[in-house]
Amino acid sequence: MTAQPQQHEHVLLYGPGDEQRLQLVGTIAAMANTGGGTIHISRVEGDRQRLESAAVAGLVSGFVAPRVRGIESTLHTDGSVVIHVPESETKPHVITRDGMCADADGRQRSVFHTGQVWVRRGRENRPAGPDDLQQMVRESASQLLEHLSIGLRDPAFSLKLTDSQGIPVRLAEDEGSVPVSPNLARLYPYTTKTLGGQLGKPTNWVATAGKVLRLKESRENAYGVPAPSGRVVQWRYSERALRLLRDQLAKDPAWNPYRAL
Repeated sequence: MTAQPQQHEHVLLYGPGDEQRLQLVGTIAAMANTGGGTIHISRVEGDRQRLESAAVAGLVSGFVAPRVRGIESTLHTDGSVVIHVPESETKPHVITRDGMCADADGRQRSVFHTGQVWVRRGRENRPAGPDDLQQMVRESASQLLEHLSIGLRDPAFSLKLTDSQGIPVRLAEDEGSVPVSPNLARLYPYTTKTLGGQLGKPTNWVATAGKVLRLKESRENAYGVPAPSGRVVQWRYSERALRLLRDQLAKDPAWNPYRAL
């Protein structure tokens, strides 16, 4: 099984200035490219609504492509904010626009440049080197093959033929080869019980909510782990499934899935 990536942490004081805003963008991009992580903002000057999930995702999208998905902000009653950045399946994320801010003398300087790819090294954000880029490409290819491997276990799986040129693949025992075996803990990190733990809901509530939202009908949301006989012995759920459930509760905190059956 593939080793779990390191989760990074970063502490940031967030004010209304451009520098803090750009530091946040660079840190999120670096974490998305390097295993994910958590940003702790102990003090926010100004309107904290600027740090809600949708607002942060929009800010990052103005400087980074492809879009970093799954950014989640939690605004605490003590005034602090915690932002969770998952490891991205669409990395490398590239800076698409210069991040400029004024220094103490009023002169413009760049926090990051167009075309850069940022990674996390310890507690710092740094531009990626050739080895970093190669590693990201390998990890993306590995995740693609993991999804393919899971799909091939399903009799309903099909390959779509296109006019574009494919990628040649051959089997090899070389330790440097990209693994094809799926890492279910990374692709589908939650069980029904652990989803309930994330949401503060009992297992039966999660199972019923999953039926109402039809989570099991999409491979993007859930995967049924089969026994050798083919019978599903456990359902596992993705980060996307967790976001769908959280979005439903955000729209209606009193939502009762039992009444929706």
